[in-house]
Amino acid sequence: MPVHLFFARTCPASAQYQGCKYEYVMLTEKMNANHQSWAMTQTQSHEMLHLFGAADLYNINQAKDFAVTDLMNYYSSDLKYADITPITAWAIGWGELPPTPFKVDVVKDK
Repeated sequence: MPVHLFFARTCPASAQYQGCKYEYVMLTEKMNANHQSWAMTQTQSHEMLHLFGAADLYNINQAKDFAVTDLMNYYSSDLKYADITPITAWAIGWGELPPTPFKVDVVKDK
């Protein structure tokens, strides 16, 4: 049975992570044309966005209907159907924080 590992380790700007020095993404997947191969480009993109500050949205209840097609929230049948919505754009430094139906912890880098 193949093992799939997708993981991102980021260094948040909060006090509890002051000793964090390394950020990385680990993706292990045998590339082949199986019934799950469509997810690889989307998973790689999702995990790489963590390194630029994007957080998972799929585990925030209010984000389910807020950022419906955001790459950090949504897996589609093809990467072209996902997008970077304003909340993820803000998280990676591409725009302003949009109004959200959930609390956003804004932490300034030192």
